Amino acid sequence: MAYYEVGYPYQFTASPPHETPSAGFYNTNDTPLVQSHLEALRYAHVDIGLASWWGPGTPSDNDVSRVLNITTDAGSPLRWAVMYRREPNDHPDAGAAAVVLRSIRDRFASRPSYAYVDGGFLFVLDAEPDSDPCSVSQRWVSANDSLGRPAFLVLRAPNTGNLAVRACSKQPAAWLAWDQGPGFLVREDGATLMPAWWESAETAPRLSRDLTRFRQQLAAWNDAGVRFRYLVSFNNWPAGTQVESATNYPSDSGYGAFVDALHDVWP
Repeated sequence: MAYYEVGYPYQFTASPPHETPSAGFYNTNDTPLVQSHLEALRYAHVDIGLASWWGPGTPSDNDVSRVLNITTDAGSPLRWAVMYRREPNDHPDAGAAAVVLRSIRDRFASRPSYAYVDGGFLFVLDAEPDSDPCSVSQRWVSANDSLGRPAFLVLRAPNTGNLAVRACSKQPAAWLAWDQGPGFLVREDGATLMPAWWESAETAPRLSRDLTRFRQQLAAWNDAGVRFRYLVSFNNWPAGTQVESATNYPSDSGYGAFVDALHDVWP
């Protein structure tokens, strides 16, 4: 799985990145651009894209729908799920969370390009890394239960580790941690890999971009023996975590040095 930002060019303007995409500061409303991303993701052996989604009625609602349609029309084997980004802002109760899940079920999950795991539509919830995991799981698992459990629910695990989440009375289908810092993390039900981390508003990177380190961590990520492998990210330029090709790390393939590494190492 790889995180995919759907909100360009707005995000480029709101949070100018430190690095420049080889494709320029593009628009994800552009069909040929999204088609090129589908090709790059498949070249990198990514099977599921996690599209940034801020909920029903937001601009990202139409953005995700467009990406699903383009993927289906292209005949791409790539599948999509949404990563819901509003939990850290809204903390919805179980009733409001059920509205969110119902919206995904009715608007996205019937599309041929939407991802299913163990019979449920894949839903990944972003949450604050220092949040109470049991409060989060109580609300969202209860919401999913109220709808007949249509979603394969993946929740973000907090910084407190395995013991804290396994003690929760309500358990999602999986927990996924993406504490950002070392570049490579194995915890809960997944392994997370990040090539760099340089937020738009910060003067220095939290994690410097290093292709040699990335290739070494990629090999460990590939051998981690977990159910889910999560790449942070394909194109989150404002956070500086992208593997998408940039002017400072191009390659002969056209996909960029970090996507080439994924192609070479990740089966």
